[in-house]
Amino acid sequence: MQWMQVFDGAACGWTSHQAPDKAARTLRTVEDAATWPIFHPRCGRAFGPRPDVTAEA
Repeated sequence: MQWMQVFDGAACGWTSHQAPDKAARTLRTVEDAATWPIFHPRCGRAFGPRPDVTAEA
């Protein structure tokens, strides 16, 4: 499984702004990143690779 680090606003939830699952500085699977690339118009979410993570977290 491949993992991506999420860069987003500190208060931004993963699936909505108010979602309790916060996005910033989390690791998500490539599949999850493709499913939720943004959650609202003009969202500033970005992803970066985590080459140091090779096993499931």
